[in-house]
Amino acid sequence: MRANYELVTKVLGIERLFAATGFARGATMAMQMAVLYPGFMHGLLAVSGSAYWGTTALMRFPILLSLIESCDGWQGGNYDANPERPAQGAA
Repeated sequence: MRANYELVTKVLGIERLFAATGFARGATMAMQMAVLYPGFMHGLLAVSGSAYWGTTALMRFPILLSLIESCDGWQGGNYDANPERPAQGAA
């Protein structure tokens, strides 16, 4: 979270945000930023996120990761350009 704060404040030169927002994990990160830097933003819009991630989230991540890794276009994440069409599942 500190890296995000430093990016916005030092690299981009933004002293204060009107609001931080995010969906799912991004919402959790926006909430964490609001807690760590309470005077940094005026508001917060968290969509489908929570301060506590239950066991279903722990199970979903490996499943989603396995779907990505099983696609022919994944190539272990080693590619120089995005595929022209969405990756297809392994045959």
